[in-house]
Amino acid sequence: MISLMLIAPLFAFLIAFYFYPIASFLLRSASTSEVTDTIPDTTAALAGWDGEGLPGDEIYAALVADLSASDQKAAILGRRLNALEPGMRTVVRKATLAARELEKSSPAEIRAGLIEADPKWGDMATWSLLRRETGIGTATFLLSAIDVQRAAGRLELKTGGEALFLPIFMRTLAISLAVTLICIVIGYPVAWVIAMAQPRTSAWLMLLVLVPFWLSILARTAAWIIVLQGSGPVNSVLIWAGLTDTPLQLVFNRFGVVLVMVHVMLPFLVLPLTNSIRAIPKSYFQAAANLGAPPLRAFVHVIFPLTLPGMWAGGFIVFILSVGYYITPALVGGPNDQMISSFIAFYTNQSINWSLASALSAWLLGGMLVLVMMSQRFVGPMIRRVT
Repeated sequence: MISLMLIAPLFAFLIAFYFYPIASFLLRSASTSEVTDTIPDTTAALAGWDGEGLPGDEIYAALVADLSASDQKAAILGRRLNALEPGMRTVVRKATLAARELEKSSPAEIRAGLIEADPKWGDMATWSLLRRETGIGTATFLLSAIDVQRAAGRLELKTGGEALFLPIFMRTLAISLAVTLICIVIGYPVAWVIAMAQPRTSAWLMLLVLVPFWLSILARTAAWIIVLQGSGPVNSVLIWAGLTDTPLQLVFNRFGVVLVMVHVMLPFLVLPLTNSIRAIPKSYFQAAANLGAPPLRAFVHVIFPLTLPGMWAGGFIVFILSVGYYITPALVGGPNDQMISSFIAFYTNQSINWSLASALSAWLLGGMLVLVMMSQRFVGPMIRRVT
């Protein structure tokens, strides 16, 4: 009980300020409250509709009553439906204007008036959309986030130019994997030198690795833009050395994104890998030499396998952080270099389509959880066998 009481404040803090905000945001991907709270009478009326043929006059009357109650709620409904089917904002606005004149009319007159205001109110597709979005939950945004659409009552995968989010997810994984591999190639020698150096030298080298943590990521990214631009130092040196006649495009493309992300992520690999190398007893080197193994053979068969846990831990940290990275691709990348986090930010802050942003976040988080579980299930035991 004492132990539980000691961790209770931390546990409560995590629940209130970590798990609850994330869970409430992710639940928006399947929530229909934005529609049901806006048109409550229509939601109740549609619950009794069997979906066969156009709804009855009473459902039309309930919609008019809901739309005439508040222009602000009608605008919210139009924005939500327009995110599902382009053009619905105009359809809802026309119905809102007509509702003010039809409020005191009979149900039959209301039905005719709405269809006259916009023929889509006489279309089964419009009412099927409303019925689907007034249920307990909806999978529309979760399907849209992986380029799946409903067509003729069945699910279809968008292909070609219609596909949007799956190529972005693939691009995000490709960039993250490239950054991780480059960090391993560059970071392994750095970690080895730090781990094998004398204590005083090792401390200074580690300080150089930690310096980036003390600087703003935004400042470092802006510095790289200055360094890599057409008139920057890198292009000036290349032109001076005669390696190129014109400035190279080193920024606002995939090269710039990967380069800057490697600079930002490298310390996350070097630190755990350095600790892993330092944990190897020095006697292992002597034992391999006494048994006749040349230095390269001793490294490949004895030392390198023992560093795999640290390399895997650092690489996995780099990969996970890269998948959700936002600042560097947004500032250094071009239109075709933006990662999935940029689109989540766009739908959250600019488009105000929180449901789609939540769906993208849910798939991203779900994919990362799957990778973590697979690594625990397969990679972890494999590394333990090797070591």
